[in-house]
Amino acid sequence: MFIFKVNLIFCLISLDNNLFQVLELNKPTLVSVKGDDLLSKKLSADKRKHQIQQAAKEIFLKKGFDRTVMKDIMEATGLSRGGLYHHYSSTSEILCDILKTGNQQRIDTMEKTFDQSTERSSTVLAQLTVDKMLASNDYLRIYVMFLSELKNDQSLIELHDQLKAMSIANIQELLKQFNYPPLPDNQYEFLTNLINTFLVGCDVLGVRENFNKQRSALVCMLKTYFDTINESEEKQ
Repeated sequence: MFIFKVNLIFCLISLDNNLFQVLELNKPTLVSVKGDDLLSKKLSADKRKHQIQQAAKEIFLKKGFDRTVMKDIMEATGLSRGGLYHHYSSTSEILCDILKTGNQQRIDTMEKTFDQSTERSSTVLAQLTVDKMLASNDYLRIYVMFLSELKNDQSLIELHDQLKAMSIANIQELLKQFNYPPLPDNQYEFLTNLINTFLVGCDVLGVRENFNKQRSALVCMLKTYFDTINESEEKQ
């Protein structure tokens, strides 16, 4: 007795002139699956968002935020329309996450520098603030781009308010670490606006090199400011 083992194929065997004719009734069916759909299953949502943000960041830097559309990001990531819109509905949403990531990186950098310093003086506080004012990286370039678009795109105002609140909270915590008493809101807002003004000036006007040459003067100015507000609060 002969036993024929056939995997996944149903065969009809007929005898005709002592010849076996095998007719395959069911052939394997090939299913076309888009590459990005397969990749989406392999990557977690966080990793996929990170991939989208990195691609968008490069496009924003190259084309500008206002000239970037979702199709540009689809092409850069290789995602389908559905794959991209599953995570983000607009370039503004992507920009929001990019800026929040950049803001957190700036906070982490400042905290690291702060932890490495054993001195808690107005001079160190002024130096940390100047570091933030004159910093340069891709996230800050996009942040400056974002600030420049505020007047033209009202939909970005809410994001600006969120980022400003994060920045003020960071300054409050920093001053607390230097044993400064709570300050009036207008002082926190002044410091935030001062930092933003320098960031825009450095990037748009191209004056970072000049400011760096005058770094000691900037530190001296801010030291005087921090000493003044500290004395004012202690007298109250």
